[in-house]
Formats: sequence, C-alpha cells, structure tokens
Amino acid sequence: MTAYGTIETAVEAMKEGAYDFMVKPLKRAYITTVVKRALEKQVLVLENLQLRERLKNQTRDLSVDRQ
Repeated sequence: MTAYGTIETAVEAMKEGAYDFMVKPLKRAYITTVVKRALEKQVLVLENLQLRERLKNQTRDLSVDRQ
C-alpha cells in the first residue's frame, strides 16, 4: 500500500511477491475483494500441493506393485 503509486513501484512490489498493489485512498470494498481473492488463492495452492503429493504417492505405489 502506498500513497504515491507508480507503475515502477507496482512492478517492483509484484516482483518481490506482493499479491496486489493498492494506492491510497483505500476503499473498503476493494480491500475486502483483494483479501478474499488472496485467501481463495491460498486455499487453491494448498489443495494443489496436497493433490500433487497424493498423485506422487499413488504413482510410487503403482511402480512398487509392478516389481
């Protein structure tokens, strides 16, 4: 969040891992939307990691069964 947003600042923030870039004055509805999207993304990332792990384990189990 910054009072004086520039494209350069936004690009730098995103490169450093920022989820979004907000400039003042902040609007409550916008903040709510951004936070909601960030939380949804986090849930999807965790679910993706869990599914990848399950797939890796199933693949490993199948290769052991074939031996």
